[in-house]
Amino acid sequence: PSNNRSQFVQTAHNRLYLDCYNANPSSMAAAVDSFAAIAAPRKAAIIGAMKELGDASRREHQALADRLAAGLQRLIVVGPEFDGISLPDGACRLPDTDALRAHLEASPLEGCAVLVKGSNSNRLWTVVDLL
Repeated sequence: PSNNRSQFVQTAHNRLYLDCYNANPSSMAAAVDSFAAIAAPRKAAIIGAMKELGDASRREHQALADRLAAGLQRLIVVGPEFDGISLPDGACRLPDTDALRAHLEASPLEGCAVLVKGSNSNRLWTVVDLL
C-alpha cells in the first residue's frame, strides 16, 4: 500500500511501517498488534494522538499506552491527548510534530523497525526524512 496507509518504507537507517492517515481505537489496536508480530531485533513506535474521541479520549489513549507497554526499545507519543496518560517507563511524550522533529534530530532512531501511526492531522509523515 501507499499514501501513508499501512505503507512499508525502507530508509537508509530503519524499516518504517507508516500508517499515519487515520487513527481510531480499533485501527490503533490492529496496527500495534500487527507490529508486535513482526520479528525485529529492535523496535520503536512513534504514535500520534487519536482525534475526535470526545469523552472517550482519555480512556482510549490510556488503553493504547497500556497496549504499547511491551517489546519496544523506544516509544514516542505525540499530541496533547497524551497529557496525563500513564506511559511505559522510558517513553517520550511530545506536544506536536515540531517537537518530534527536534527530538529526532537530537536523538536519531537507527537500526529499528518503526511503527509510525496516528491521525493525518498529526502530520507524522513529515518526519519520515529523519527516519
